Amino acid sequence: MHLRWHALFSKSLIVLFLFSGVSLIAAQSSNSPSFDAVSIRPSNAMKMVQFPQRSVAFPEHRACQYLRDRVTCLLPLRDLLREAFQLRYFQLNVPSWMDDARYQVEATMPLDTSKEVARQMLQRALIEAFSMKYEQTSRMTPVYALVCAPAGTHLTPFDPEHPVMQSRETPLGKVEDSVVITPGHFFQAGGSLDVFAQNLGSTAALTLPVIDATGLTGRYVIDLSWKSSADQDQESNVNVEDRGIVKAAAQELGLILEKREMPLPYLKVDSANKSPQI
Repeated sequence: MHLRWHALFSKSLIVLFLFSGVSLIAAQSSNSPSFDAVSIRPSNAMKMVQFPQRSVAFPEHRACQYLRDRVTCLLPLRDLLREAFQLRYFQLNVPSWMDDARYQVEATMPLDTSKEVARQMLQRALIEAFSMKYEQTSRMTPVYALVCAPAGTHLTPFDPEHPVMQSRETPLGKVEDSVVITPGHFFQAGGSLDVFAQNLGSTAALTLPVIDATGLTGRYVIDLSWKSSADQDQESNVNVEDRGIVKAAAQELGLILEKREMPLPYLKVDSANKSPQI
C-alpha cells in the first residue's frame, strides 16, 4: 500500500480578517510541533462483524493509537478534530459532511513523544491538510462536575493483561463488548472517568454536560446495576431516560455530581477542503 508522505515544516501565523470577525486559516506559529511525516487519506474501508445469524459490513473506525514513534487513526473528520483538540460534540461546530467523511491518518514523530504533544501535532496536520478556516473561543458553561464523594471512591483499576467484557443483545444476536448499557445496568471496561462521565450524562439524559473533575487519570472497570423505572425505547431496548445510574454511581463508586459553571473551549470550523493536501 503506497502512502504519500509529506514532511510538515514550520509556518508563520496567517490571520485572515473577515467582515464578521477574525478567523484563523491553516495557521501555526513557527514553534508549533509537527510530525516528522504524515499521510492523511480518504477511506471507505468496511469491517465485517460476525453475528450468530450472519456477517454484516460496517464502516471501519479505528480510534487514534499513540505509539512510541507514530500515530494511527481511521475516523470521521469530526472525530479526528475532537481527538486532536480534546473536545466533546457540543464544543465542536463543523460542516455536516465532516460527520461521515472518514480519513486514515498515518504519522511518524520523534521517539517517546508525549500524547499531549502528539495531539498538538495532529491539530496542526489537520488544519494544514484541509486548509481549515476556524475560530477558537472559551466561555463559561453550566455543567455537572463529576467529583469524588467526601468518603472517597470505590473504583476497580483495569488490568490490560486480563481484559473483561460482557455480552449484549443486538437485533442479530449477542456480541461481546467492553461497554454495555441496558435498562438498569451499565458496564465499562478500560475506559477513563472522562468516558464514564459522558456515558453517565447520556444514559441519564441530563440537560447539562457531565465533565470529569475528579483528577483521577486511571482506567477502570465499572459495573453498575440499579432498579430502573424509566421508559424504554422498544426498538433498542435501552432506557430513554435512566436517572438511576446517578444514584448507583454515588453509592457504588463514590462518584457524585455537582452543578457548576466551568470555562470550556469551543471550536467552530467555518470552511475546509474535503480533499486533504498532505
